Amino acid sequence: MSDKERVREANERFYAAMNSLDVGEMDSLWMDDAAAICVHPGREAIFGYERIRESWVMIFSVTDSMTIASSNERIRSHP
Repeated sequence: MSDKERVREANERFYAAMNSLDVGEMDSLWMDDAAAICVHPGREAIFGYERIRESWVMIFSVTDSMTIASSNERIRSHP
C-alpha cells in the first residue's frame, strides 16, 4: 500500500469513527503522544492525546448521531 493510500484509509477511518461516535476507533487512529494536536472547528488547538480523547468523549456524549463527510481531499506525500 502506498503512503497516499494509507493516508486516504486513515482519513476514511477517522470520518467513520466520528460518524459512529466510536472513541475506541479514535484511539486506534490518533498517536497517544503529547505531540498530538487537534483543532475542532471554531475552537483552540488541543495538545496531547489524553486531552484530545477527552474532547471526543465530550462531543460524542452530547449527540445520538453525527453525519460528517470529507470531500475534495488532496494528499501529498514527501519522501
